[in-house]
Amino acid sequence: MAFEIPSMATTHLEPGCVIKCWQPTPNVFVTHAVGHLSETCVQYYASRAERALRRGETITPCHHWLGVRGYSAEARRWITEWLARWDAQLNPAELLISSPLVMMGTYVANMETKRSVTVHSREEDFVAALARLIRQSTLPT
Repeated sequence: MAFEIPSMATTHLEPGCVIKCWQPTPNVFVTHAVGHLSETCVQYYASRAERALRRGETITPCHHWLGVRGYSAEARRWITEWLARWDAQLNPAELLISSPLVMMGTYVANMETKRSVTVHSREEDFVAALARLIRQSTLPT
């Protein structure tokens, strides 16, 4: 099962980074990023997630970052502060990462904020976790 982000996803493009955001259900927020994440890139996806958070939703972030090579120090600081601010409304994240630098930064940020995260190294595993979350989110309660 290959990962495909639908055409309705919003896109932010800047030199060195492309990030797409999609919210398939009120409780699942997906990003697909390629390149080097700048502070502007992470602010873009955070602003999209905040739309649901400000409505009182609790969301599960799912980041397909297989193509992310790195990030700026400013991006790391900014997103760490953002995670701490919205912690009560964020479920543990699902991430697909291949870069050792991005993986290390993810673990450091999550240790600082005491957040739980599942890191996938295989796209099939990430896609299966995302499909499960979407299915669970759309089941009647």
